[in-house]
Amino acid sequence: MPPLPLPPLYATYLRHLLHLRLIALAGQALAYAYAVTQGHLAVPVLPLAGLGTVLLLYTLWLLRQLPRRGDLGPSALLLQTGVDLASLTAALAMAGGGTNPLVSLLLLPVTVATATLPPSLSWWVAGSAAACYTLLMFVPQPVAMAHHGPGAVWLHIWGMWYGFLLSALLVTLFVARIGATLRDHDLALAAARERAARDEQALALGILAAGTAHELGTPLSTVAVIAADLADEWRSAPELAERLGVLRAQVQRCKDILGQMAVEAGEPRADCGRAMALDDYLSGLISDWQGSRPGLEIESSWAGTGPAPHIVAERSLTQAIQNLLNNAADASPSGLAASALWSPDRVEIEVRDQGAGLSPSIVSRVGEPLGPGQEGAGGMGLGLCLTKTVIERLGGRIELLPHPPGGVLARIHLPLAQLLATGDDMGRAQVVR
Repeated sequence: MPPLPLPPLYATYLRHLLHLRLIALAGQALAYAYAVTQGHLAVPVLPLAGLGTVLLLYTLWLLRQLPRRGDLGPSALLLQTGVDLASLTAALAMAGGGTNPLVSLLLLPVTVATATLPPSLSWWVAGSAAACYTLLMFVPQPVAMAHHGPGAVWLHIWGMWYGFLLSALLVTLFVARIGATLRDHDLALAAARERAARDEQALALGILAAGTAHELGTPLSTVAVIAADLADEWRSAPELAERLGVLRAQVQRCKDILGQMAVEAGEPRADCGRAMALDDYLSGLISDWQGSRPGLEIESSWAGTGPAPHIVAERSLTQAIQNLLNNAADASPSGLAASALWSPDRVEIEVRDQGAGLSPSIVSRVGEPLGPGQEGAGGMGLGLCLTKTVIERLGGRIELLPHPPGGVLARIHLPLAQLLATGDDMGRAQVVR
């Protein structure tokens, strides 16, 4: 069963960092452009513009590469915080060093590292930022003011105000995004744990079913022999002979199912199923299932865009749909309906009964084994639990809905990607025929 994908944390963190870098570059460019165009500062425009352009192109290139890299670790984030420290220190050194009002931006890499990296690495980033600030204090040329006096002091104070606002904005954006990422990761992790627990339960049930199937072989053979002897003995009683014939047919059906389970258990996808059209598969499934429910009326209809896609008829999917049919038949002995609607990439399968329906508490726990004595359980709910496990393994989902005027609508949403037959599967199907 494929694992539930978890959000790639460090790739997400790095994407947030690169977005913040773009905002910081825009903020710095805006500040320097205002100061230069207003004649307040004398800064080396061309070197600053060249450094900003190189960093901008590098950042855009990284953002384009990120979707192809989902296996990033702390080292990638550490490298980019180092790039931020180095580029910001170089820009500040060209524009006044420690006297530059935007020097508070050096806190941004420290904030990023503290929120995302292990403590040892975050301390390393903090130490590096402190060292960069210390070096800037020894820059020999302070920022050159075009005007001196009180106006220059106020210009510096307003520059510090702008630097604080820009830093506060970037820190708030980053922390908010990190919080949302962590919440999504926790939800995905909780879902993965829940799925793992359900898969363990399904595995335990599968092992139990395998052992039970092995043990049932001998008593079923004994019943078949006795039923055959009784049929020979009571040929003169047509009514009894007919009932014995039904008994023998059902026993043989049980033996066939157990034999098929033994053959298919653990076999690969292409060997445990055969390629066939989806509508033919569903029609055959209904026909086989009706053998265990003689006399039950079932309405079936299949429709979709274009010809029905060819799929590999997996036994697990067959059993999952038959579980829904069994539940519907138990709730609605008078009859039920089954339908399917497919598109080129998806199929929806519905089973509708005319029973009394389910309580909201049971509908909310669809796919969980129900305890004895629960309202409307009718058992332990293991069939529905196994059905949900199989459908989710195939990338789909199942839902139970009320169906007016009464009854339940069980709907399976299933992508066809994992079921579509390949050329090799079609070849095997021709050999089987």
